[in-house]
Amino acid sequence: MFELFDSRYPDIASLRRRAEKRIPGFAFDYLEGGCVDEIGLRRNRREIEAVQLRGELLAARAPCDLGVELFGHRY
Repeated sequence: MFELFDSRYPDIASLRRRAEKRIPGFAFDYLEGGCVDEIGLRRNRREIEAVQLRGELLAARAPCDLGVELFGHRY
């Protein structure tokens, strides 16, 4: 089962530190720097920061039934 939360990375800063250690320096610098005048980087950061996750929606739920009946057969 896919875990929604990994306690090793409680926030974006933790993921960034981990990426900096694992990705080759030139690649991390390229990704970290954004493009041209960092316009894309600022826009992406603003959009990501605008996302607010609601914990109650991330909780495990009862299994979903994705089945469908089509032409008398259950799929």
